Amino acid sequence: MSLHFEMKPGDRKRAIKVTTSDYELGGAKFAGASVLFRMMDADGTVVISAAGSVLDADGVLGYAFAAGETDTAGTYRAEFVVTFTDGLEDTYPSFGFIPVRINQEV
Repeated sequence: MSLHFEMKPGDRKRAIKVTTSDYELGGAKFAGASVLFRMMDADGTVVISAAGSVLDADGVLGYAFAAGETDTAGTYRAEFVVTFTDGLEDTYPSFGFIPVRINQEV
C-alpha cells in the first residue's frame, strides 16, 4: 500500500498519520514513547522538526500542522522518529519517506 498525504496551502484540519503496522510486521508498543515529526522540502532542507503524538499505543503516530507550516505549495518528505522508554530510537517509515504534497490553489 502506498502512503502519501495531500492538502492545499493553509490546510491544517487533518493531521498526518502513520500506522506503523503498515511498515513493521506486528507493529510495536509505543506507550510512554516520545515522537518527533520531521518534514523536508525537495532540496533536503528540514522545514518542520516538532513533537508528534502517539495516537494509539499499538502504533499509530500523528502530527497536527501548526499555523504557517502548510502555506507553501510543493513536494515534501516526512518521517516520524520515536524514542522509546529505554532510550532507543526507531524511524517510521523504516524505508523511504511519507510523500507530502501541498497542491497549489486555483
